[in-house]
Amino acid sequence: MGQKSCANGMNENVKINDKNIATTVALVNTDVQLPCNVTPMSMDDSILLIFWYRNEQTIYTVDARHAHIEHFAGKEFASRVIFELNSSPVAFLRLNPVFEEDDGEYRCRVDFKLSRTRNTVIPLKVIVYLHINA
Repeated sequence: MGQKSCANGMNENVKINDKNIATTVALVNTDVQLPCNVTPMSMDDSILLIFWYRNEQTIYTVDARHAHIEHFAGKEFASRVIFELNSSPVAFLRLNPVFEEDDGEYRCRVDFKLSRTRNTVIPLKVIVYLHINA
């Protein structure tokens, strides 16, 4: 099954679980959505923390341990990242615009109150188009 993740980014054969999913491809200067399974294993469980990593460096954190959910973005991504948590079972980290330097491996880690931690790995391939003057 293929899933369109935005106007210019695509996820092919998306499987949202603890395994890697197919590479997401995005054009530079567009936007892209990176998926993350945030659904607890049981109805009485809940999310405590969500961490997003790019090449093992923390870029975004969601702290849901208290009544008010707090979002923290790393300096490099602060002005161009949004985490869309409303779309359960899959939430999305949206990058807009995508830079050439965003190419790499992203990982979403979800810590639950009762269930074990879930990791989703999303490789992102950024395509830079060449402008040829005629």
